[in-house]
Amino acid sequence: IGLVSTSSNGNSVPPRARAEPELLWPRWADRLEAVGDRGVVRCWQYGNEVNRPLFDASTPRPSSEREVWAAAAPGRLEAYRAKALVSQTSLDHFYNVLLSVARPPAWALRNPYLEAAFSSGAAPLLRVCLELGATGGVDEERIRAMAVRLDRES
Repeated sequence: IGLVSTSSNGNSVPPRARAEPELLWPRWADRLEAVGDRGVVRCWQYGNEVNRPLFDASTPRPSSEREVWAAAAPGRLEAYRAKALVSQTSLDHFYNVLLSVARPPAWALRNPYLEAAFSSGAAPLLRVCLELGATGGVDEERIRAMAVRLDRES
């Protein structure tokens, strides 16, 4: 279980898992819950719970996926883990944590199912980031509807 925690492990891969990738499959399965529509909704709900704004003037306004990934550089996750970086907004949390979590190294996954699941799990996070870049806002009604749909499905 010690291999699962994002705050303890980031995206690091212990030497033994390089030879036995299935050791990290519980980690990857856990992280799939943090991305996708569920990740967008959970982050939005938590932000509302603690009165955290969805975004602010310093939130990146990307116009391409490449710009999203550049803003979510792996160093952000490491700085967040070291408590040198704090998520001031919900979208900060996308850039500081969730986007890195949604893109673990494929060489460490070595599982076609997980690779596909992470690829599709990153898409909703990217959509929200690109929506902010394109429109200057985020459609919270769409996120609210996503939450209702996910509630019905569970």
